[in-house]
Amino acid sequence: MTMMAKEVVDVVDTSSVALAGSGDAGDGKRGARGGWWVAGGALGRLSTLVLPEGYPASVSSDYASYQIWDTAQAFSSSVMGTISTYAVLKGVGVGDAQATVAAATYTNLLRDATGMLAGIWFAWYSSTDMDRNAKQWRLVADVVNDMAMLVELVSPLIPAAFLPLMCMASFLRAIVGVAGGATRAALVRHQARLNNMADVSAKDGSQETLVNLAALVVSLAITPLAAESRVMAWAMFLPLVFMHLYCNYRAVRALEMPAFNAHRLHHACAVFMRTNRVPSVCAANQAEPLFPRAPAIEGHAKVCLGSSWSHIKDGVGAGVQADVVRALETWRVAAVFTDGTVHVLLSKHCRHEDIVRAYAAALFWIQALMLRRSRS
Repeated sequence: MTMMAKEVVDVVDTSSVALAGSGDAGDGKRGARGGWWVAGGALGRLSTLVLPEGYPASVSSDYASYQIWDTAQAFSSSVMGTISTYAVLKGVGVGDAQATVAAATYTNLLRDATGMLAGIWFAWYSSTDMDRNAKQWRLVADVVNDMAMLVELVSPLIPAAFLPLMCMASFLRAIVGVAGGATRAALVRHQARLNNMADVSAKDGSQETLVNLAALVVSLAITPLAAESRVMAWAMFLPLVFMHLYCNYRAVRALEMPAFNAHRLHHACAVFMRTNRVPSVCAANQAEPLFPRAPAIEGHAKVCLGSSWSHIKDGVGAGVQADVVRALETWRVAAVFTDGTVHVLLSKHCRHEDIVRAYAAALFWIQALMLRRSRS
């Protein structure tokens, strides 16, 4: 349904900053210079633990900016998780003499079963869209993750609805697991530029582990405060939610995907029609919406790229059906306008260039129809 364009070659400045000392000027200066070298050596060894080999030439140009914001959101998410976990444990009866082990086990079993079924359903429902809209689904996953923790924090306040709320939180977390895992694979593929996906993925995991360790120290300090009162727990939780969402937004906005999806292709074609120029990779990514929706031209019509012929052929006449068959055989693509949508059909033999031409032609078609209607 989408078109993968040729990747843009990133020109990365591989120059490094060297720490140089001045001449020999006494023991104090030698000691200070030695301290700089020790610090630089420690920093270099740390960088080898968390950065891919060959950085920055081995990764995309947006790697550093994305990872900085992603690290900040992971820290806030980990601390939020501690607060919500405390609420869940309180809800299942930890510290309550009247709570039973059987009741807690029953709650966990139902919660786990709900999460398993939700994960299977969500993977079937939207997994094919996550590869082409990785940025959007990455942001959706983090928003849903905050919703899950919010439900867990609310659950002890409503004891009668604790079990349904736990099942709801598990349902949301299953969506987070599927969407987060799928989009992470797509982003790692984008960041790895020297056939080093495994290295980039492993170092991303190391960065996340270090962040979680730092968040663990903070969590140990704030847990007694959260246990004092629910007001204190909410007072710490809500600012972390806003921090988490903001950092996620900045992280996703920092990404510059060099391949076309429907939104970036739509923007490129629309800008070309207005200015006769192709927008840059950065401009196309900045114009891309961060929540999944179909691109439309001024709200009047939309283009559905890769429509199924079996779903729309009953709504067109026999003559149009014959024209579509001939177009697919000759041009490997065809377009059908129905119900305010231009359906672009793709032959199994179509090439990337065919898809771009078909999408651009569909946009021109819609613009021509709108111009004709405005004049009539």
